[in-house]
Amino acid sequence: MKVYFATNNPGKVQSLQRDLAGLDVEIIQTALDIPELRSADVQKVAMKKVVFAFGWVKKPVLAQDSGFFINSLSGFPGAYVN
Repeated sequence: MKVYFATNNPGKVQSLQRDLAGLDVEIIQTALDIPELRSADVQKVAMKKVVFAFGWVKKPVLAQDSGFFINSLSGFPGAYVN
């Protein structure tokens, strides 16, 4: 199966390829400049990214987002880590 990964970072592609080693999955990097949604909800940000990427790729596509949550700072910076 071919899966497209919308990222400009080849290191992220290599990491995913390592994670999926042994499975019948070919990861194809698709370099897109994806607009960054500003939201405290990482899931909403990731969903917006993958919907945008699918609009360009029109094939199965992955997009990634993450957050860094510090409990003593009430979760700050969270999704705003970038």
